[in-house]
Parts: sequence; C-alpha cells; structure tokens
Amino acid sequence: MSDKHKLAFFKSSLIFFIVFIGVILFFSAVNFAFAAELKNPLGDDMNDPRIFIGRLIKGILGLSGSIALLMFIYGGVVYLTAQGENERIQRAKSTLTWATVGLAVIFGSYAFLNYLFAGLKG
Repeated sequence: MSDKHKLAFFKSSLIFFIVFIGVILFFSAVNFAFAAELKNPLGDDMNDPRIFIGRLIKGILGLSGSIALLMFIYGGVVYLTAQGENERIQRAKSTLTWATVGLAVIFGSYAFLNYLFAGLKG
C-alpha cells in the first residue's frame, strides 16, 4: 500500500471510530435517561380515594369559577355593546345575575365540602 492509501485508510478508520464512539455514547446517555427515577407530580398518595376525590372536586370548582368569570366578561361585553337596545340590556343583566348566583353556589359548595372533609378527617 502506498502512503496515499495508508493515509486514506487511516482517515476513514478514524472517522468510523469517532462516529462509532459517538453512537455508543449517545445510546448510553439515552439509557441513563430512561433509568432515571421519576417522581409522581401528584404525590405518592393518589391511591387514597379521599385525596383523589378531594383533588377532583377542587379541580371542578376551579373550572366552575373560570366559567363564571367568562360569563361575567360575556355579560359585561353584551351590556357595553347594547347601545340602548332594551332586549340586549336585559339579556346582559340576566347573564350577570345568573353568573353571580352561580358564583355564590360555587363558593357555597366549596365551603360545604371543605366543612364536610374537615369533619371526615378528624
């Protein structure tokens, strides 16, 4: 083999070795990533039905509060854009009234459930 061929063989062997080591390191890093222990963000006590139901109820009440906020915004926009039309003004007032009633029901149910779960705990 001539020096030119030896140099080409050495370069190709070196490139193959670098790529091979890179692939090995890449897949070993992926393996270490899969081996990492993941913590449950909800906590380790999700098997307890009381805690699961409590978190579910809090989520539902939060969603209900968000819907009530959207109804307040909708009623306010309808009221502001009514331009003196009595029908739209009445519809906006009705929306705001029922959003207020809904919010009162949400707060009342939260207070009742908080009281109920406090009584169940101890």
